[in-house]
Amino acid sequence: QRTGGVVTDMRRINLDLALAALQSGSPEFAATPVAGTPIDFGPVEVGTGSAAFLIEVMNTGDGTLTLACSLAGPDSDSFVMTGCPASIPPAGTDQIELQCLPQITGPLAGVLEVTTNDADEGELAYELGCEGVPALGFSHGFESSG
Repeated sequence: QRTGGVVTDMRRINLDLALAALQSGSPEFAATPVAGTPIDFGPVEVGTGSAAFLIEVMNTGDGTLTLACSLAGPDSDSFVMTGCPASIPPAGTDQIELQCLPQITGPLAGVLEVTTNDADEGELAYELGCEGVPALGFSHGFESSG
């Protein structure tokens, strides 16, 4: 109601809130490989690291995408993650880098968990695996394990 104005049943438009709603947009998570894809590093020598595996993360929406990443699972300490971006602007891309770094021999398993503010996706996971194999040593010019 306005002083001296006519009372109506129509609501007033709050331009600040309307503009903020238009500008905020919705983030949209996309990745290569897609979430849920198992990542197997294969055999990796104990005490060394595997080649890096990159997950390309894209925001195909029109709002800022936020991410939180963590490693979980029975052998999560055998995997290393670097480069989990905190946020990705609209139409932006970034990378998550993973490696297997076994300290013991045998099959190793972990999970990369990614939490997003994408309403459709929310929480995503990648199963991780590698096999720790004994380091090969050389003694008197001959190859030996140990």
